[in-house]
Amino acid sequence: MVTEQKLGTLGDVFPERTKTDTQKKDSTVSRLLSEYAPEGTRNDRAASIAGTFHGWGVPDDVVLELLALWSNAHCDPPLPLRELQGVARSVARYPQKLTSFERKPFQTSEK
Repeated sequence: MVTEQKLGTLGDVFPERTKTDTQKKDSTVSRLLSEYAPEGTRNDRAASIAGTFHGWGVPDDVVLELLALWSNAHCDPPLPLRELQGVARSVARYPQKLTSFERKPFQTSEK
């Protein structure tokens, strides 16, 4: 299971991206993942998060785990798992923009 400690930065996950490109994506993802999502905005934000990660070639099961972490931390009330699964399934219908990349293992602060 993906935990917040295992997420690292996108530079760790997508090492072939340029530093500037990765920094921009880190900023966008950081904003999406850290913003509070009140009722009425949760599904749209979940779709944005899922679409972003799916588009980068993140596996669908990891996208769902990321959505669950985000929902539990930033939604009031958290979205039910069934709704998150629906969002992830909906986004997965679209082609991934990056489908082949060499993934480095997630970095943690533990050694």
